[in-house]
Amino acid sequence: MKHGISMEIVDTHNQQPNRNRRECKYYWDEIYTLVSAGGFSEIETQYDPQWAFGGRTGVPLVYANVLEKDGTAQNYLKRLNGYGIKRLVGVHYMPGMFFSGASPESNGAVSLEGYFGALDFFGRGAVDYVADIGGDYITMSATPKIGEIEAAYGTDFEKGAEEVLKGTAAAVEKLAAYANGKGVKFCLKNEFYGLLRGDKIVDFVKSLNEKVYLDIDTAEYRIAGCCPACVIKENPELIGVVHYSDTAFEDDQECYRQMNPAYPSVKATKVYRDLGDGTVNFPKIEAALKEAGYNGHVIVTTRDSYDVCRSILRARYYINTKLPE
Repeated sequence: MKHGISMEIVDTHNQQPNRNRRECKYYWDEIYTLVSAGGFSEIETQYDPQWAFGGRTGVPLVYANVLEKDGTAQNYLKRLNGYGIKRLVGVHYMPGMFFSGASPESNGAVSLEGYFGALDFFGRGAVDYVADIGGDYITMSATPKIGEIEAAYGTDFEKGAEEVLKGTAAAVEKLAAYANGKGVKFCLKNEFYGLLRGDKIVDFVKSLNEKVYLDIDTAEYRIAGCCPACVIKENPELIGVVHYSDTAFEDDQECYRQMNPAYPSVKATKVYRDLGDGTVNFPKIEAALKEAGYNGHVIVTTRDSYDVCRSILRARYYINTKLPE
């Protein structure tokens, strides 16, 4: 197993001092040098359709922006190589922004046709990008947030959840078939605030008619009350990619139902932490992966870091001292 790092270390969704710097090419070019200095030669990036709108082409998180700045995916890869990054191995596709109608007054007035249509359109772009740059996988956030679905459907939440899951199954099968045809592995990420939280994702993946893999994101499983090592041991053939994310968060107040669960309104806490700063048992997970014969990608994910430089160095220190080969 080789440890790469996710560019989700950069918070692109929430306000912070000097946030606009993150919308410029020079900022990302500097991040690549820091990632390389931290000993990581493989990266994963977000694939976030919000950056296809608004003219911020310096943010390399959709294919159109990469083409605008570098002309081709391979030219972008050459630029990464110049910073010491050998490969972009995959992307995390986030289609949640297209789930509309999320307001208490809507009472079911949500355009699932629009959501799944946009999910497929931008998902195909993500697959094309991974294939063209020589990556291995795409992992997609499986469903919108539970809080958004509750807000959109009001008292008809159960009906809404059923509709969303049914549509998700059809959309995933369609997009997975496209990815498989391109030689790209299609995986599903089950955030702790989604309909397929915890081990619910396992039966869902097994029910699909196309080959789809699990994204073992350790913090997401841990917060949902599920043992990541157990899922690995029980489903070794379904593991598509592994994300080492850390947390000490105990969701004892149903924060997963909030509109912004990563920043709970009822707790002054940081849900996602730097590697080794939480309570996830990574040696146990690493042992389970080795026992399962897994030799794929393990991606370090420190979401929404308050200090990118320190998060990179902390991750490298933890890997070197606690997870030696």
